[in-house]
Amino acid sequence: MKTYIKYISLITLAALLCSCNKEMPTDTIDSQVQISVKIAPHVETKVTEDGTAFTYGDAIKVQNLDRKTKNLATYTYSATSGKWTTTDELYWAGEYANTFNAWYPVTAEYGLFTIPSDQTAGTADADWMTASASAKRTDGKVELPFNHNLSKITVLIESWSNEYLENEKVVNSLELKSLSSIISNDGTLSGDNIEKWVNTHTLQPNSTFTAILAPGTYNPDVEIMQLYVNGALTPLKVKTKSTIEIESGKAYNFNLAIGKDLASITSTVSVGDWEDEILDDQEGTITDNLENIEYTLSQGYASEETLNNNAAHRVKTSFINGSFSIKVNKGYVIRAIYTYPNAAVSSDYECVLANSTECTEMDVMNEGRYAVITFANAADHNAAISPSENIVKSLTKYELNLPDYPGVPYINNAVFFGNSIMHGVYSYFETGSDGKVLRKNGFDSNSHTHLRIPDYFGLYAGATVTNNAKRGSGWITDTRGLGNAKEMADLTDFSKYDFAAFCLGINDWIQGATIGSLEQPGKTGGSISEGTVIANMIYCFEKVQRENPDCKIVVYSPYITWGQYSDGGDYTSKTFYGDESTDYALGAKNKAGYTLQELINVIDEVCQHYGIHHVPLSKSKVCTLENIKNTMIDGLHPSREIRPLLAEEIFTEGIKGIN
Repeated sequence: MKTYIKYISLITLAALLCSCNKEMPTDTIDSQVQISVKIAPHVETKVTEDGTAFTYGDAIKVQNLDRKTKNLATYTYSATSGKWTTTDELYWAGEYANTFNAWYPVTAEYGLFTIPSDQTAGTADADWMTASASAKRTDGKVELPFNHNLSKITVLIESWSNEYLENEKVVNSLELKSLSSIISNDGTLSGDNIEKWVNTHTLQPNSTFTAILAPGTYNPDVEIMQLYVNGALTPLKVKTKSTIEIESGKAYNFNLAIGKDLASITSTVSVGDWEDEILDDQEGTITDNLENIEYTLSQGYASEETLNNNAAHRVKTSFINGSFSIKVNKGYVIRAIYTYPNAAVSSDYECVLANSTECTEMDVMNEGRYAVITFANAADHNAAISPSENIVKSLTKYELNLPDYPGVPYINNAVFFGNSIMHGVYSYFETGSDGKVLRKNGFDSNSHTHLRIPDYFGLYAGATVTNNAKRGSGWITDTRGLGNAKEMADLTDFSKYDFAAFCLGINDWIQGATIGSLEQPGKTGGSISEGTVIANMIYCFEKVQRENPDCKIVVYSPYITWGQYSDGGDYTSKTFYGDESTDYALGAKNKAGYTLQELINVIDEVCQHYGIHHVPLSKSKVCTLENIKNTMIDGLHPSREIRPLLAEEIFTEGIKGIN
């Protein structure tokens, strides 16, 4: 494993005459030691909140061991000038090799450090680093390799049990056990062996916490954390499941599942030199036909309750950093993919990139995050999976090429609600064995070659996008049991988003959902028999505006459509959704007796009433009355080829009304 260090250069400004004495006969300003900081490429420095650079006011101590006087100085960093300055005097000693020690923070000593018990304000002052090197004044500089002497622990709250209501998922404080309170540096690390509890620094409220601790060994079944939840006076205790070695200079991620009476570490712990690599805590590693990157596969619990109440609870998890494609062996399916934040991402881990019971292969645009993948048995999604089973066929990391677009500064985190088009269903032509041309459809998740429309939107806007679109969904309709607009909105915390897109309506029209009216909107509900389109629209809008008045809302009503959708076949003679004579469903009446245009008009009326920008996709300049049979090939879903064009249209038309 690589060691990540930083270098501090000590430079003399001018050459002096040689001297045979150990002390310089005369100390002049020209013989003072001046310093500059050089950071080697691709290495991180001390533990700041971003973990990448010194910040304004940081100070280090530098000592020349070959002098008895004028041998110690404190240097302070100015972020504005990028220089280190001191009011102390530090001089070279003669022309022979001088030995220098340096350390951070200045409150420490080179050989001794007391770990702060309270790190709630930040971890920078707890990151004890030391360096030592020798050089001659005639060399011009001395480079000191600084090493992290302690260990960084980050705790990610992965899941909460069903017993907690949404407003009860509050972590008041989280403490980590340091195996020593005082650390000495005498070539090897040793301590006083007196354990202490350290109060952590909050990176993300109720989600992510971090602290700097002493290295050491946590034995099995010992308390390593305690956290106070929802104002409770008694902490939840967290114990180790196996022996965990905490080494100096390395950063560890622990993932936590919280229950009413117990919090527990999930089975995977990651470790790195201030940059995570994968370490499997308790299970073996699968290495079948890997294509570019290694990965771990271990049994664990990953809650999907916030998205799908019917989700499997016996799953496999794998932590990956970066964008990747994954293919699983026959007999298994990719159940869901979750992402976790790092320093470059402000959104919470709940951003779900896929949730499919049908996919065996997908590409995930996951730049700069950790991803946890959950798997299930194809025949029985609730069946237990043995750690020895060979599930993953290949896992390949790839580089993401972003489109050249200026972005939108006021959209940082967006959430999309929609139906199969936004979810990733596409259509295509296929020639059968008899030479007949068939119109068929397939499904893409996030793919670096065939992105979904919300993915393109995120790239155009320069934003992180959570795609909550579900196949067969509408404002009220839910033909696949995956959730309609109201049900998905109920599971969404809109305080985290500055843009919300609702791309719904076609399934409501196809199924003949009751519309309602502004004067008598009716009831909200999860099925056609329980509520109305307008009632669910109002419910969604008011929930967004109640939780985040600054969140910009855009509604996209349906595209035109034609033919009868199924999983293959010839659609030439089928006109169930409308044909040229009815402007491809705009003038066709559904089984409830209203046309698609009438539904679009009602959607527009509700949007105007609430001051919400409405984009009628029936007026698309990409998918038109003239080209619909070649753009919506199966009658309902766009082809892969026009996805980027549709996405750009959705992006440009959407932001027109919210600037």
